[in-house]
Amino acid sequence: MNYIQKVFIALAALGTATYGHASLVAYWNYNEGSGNVLYNTYGSDANDGVTTGATYVSGRPDAGTALDFSGGGGNYVTVADDNFGFGTGDFTISIWFKANTIADTDLSHKNMLSTYNGLGSSNGGYTVSLVRGGLSATGYLEFKVFGDSSGAVGILSDSALDDETWHNVVAVVDSGTLSMYIDGILQSATSTYASNTIANPSQNLIIGRLREDSTVHNFDGDLDDTAIFSEALDQSQVTILYTQGPLALVPEPSNSAFLSGLALCALMLWSRRRKS
Repeated sequence: MNYIQKVFIALAALGTATYGHASLVAYWNYNEGSGNVLYNTYGSDANDGVTTGATYVSGRPDAGTALDFSGGGGNYVTVADDNFGFGTGDFTISIWFKANTIADTDLSHKNMLSTYNGLGSSNGGYTVSLVRGGLSATGYLEFKVFGDSSGAVGILSDSALDDETWHNVVAVVDSGTLSMYIDGILQSATSTYASNTIANPSQNLIIGRLREDSTVHNFDGDLDDTAIFSEALDQSQVTILYTQGPLALVPEPSNSAFLSGLALCALMLWSRRRKS
C-alpha cells in the first residue's frame, strides 16, 4: 500500500467517525403510532417498554405521536429496570407532558415516571409527578427521591402545570442535590439528599403511574419524548435538550471534521511532494 492510499484510508476513517455521548442511557420518542412496544431509540433494546392501555395520539407539533394516559389504573408502560437505579450517582430525567386539569377529587399524585415501589420511604427509587393539595400546590410538578435508609426528599415547580399545554420537565440529581427545569428555565427550589443513595434495582421503571402493581396515582394527559441520562446536565445542555431534543447531545459525524481532515491530508501530500 503506497503513501497516498494510506492517507485516503485515514481520511475515510476520520470522515465516518462517530462521537458517542455515553451518558444518554435511554430515549423513547413515542413515534410508533401503534402496537404495544415503546421502543428505546438509543442504546440497549433491553430498555424497550411494554405498553398497557395507553393509546397513541397526535403529539407536539412536528414531533410525531404521543401516548395518552386516561388517568385510569390500566394505562402505563413498563421498562425493565436494569439501567435506572443510579445509587449514589448523578442522573437526569427529561419528559414532555401535557397534563389535564387536576380536580379536587383526584388523588394526591399523578405520576409520569417512577422507580419507587410505593411500599415505604426506605425502599429507594424516584418519581416525577403532578400533585394535588399541600401548600396550595395543586397542579405543581414534583420531583422526589426515596432513600434506602432515610426519608423522602422532593422539590416543586414554581407554578402549576396542569394547563393542558405541552411542557418539558428536566429533573436533575447532582452530587445529592435535586433541581428542576421547566421549559428550559431553572426552578427556584433545590434540596440536598442526605444519604445520596436512591437505587432500587428490584423495581421496574414505570411510565404513567406509580408502580406496576398499583391502580392509583395515575397520570392524566399525554406524554412524549422521554430521556434518561446517567449524569447531571447543566443549563447549557438543558437548553439544547429543550430546543433540539436528546439526540442533539449525541454528536454525529460532522462535515467540519471531514474537511479539516481533507485539509490536513492535502498539507501532508504537499509536504511530501516538496521533499521528493
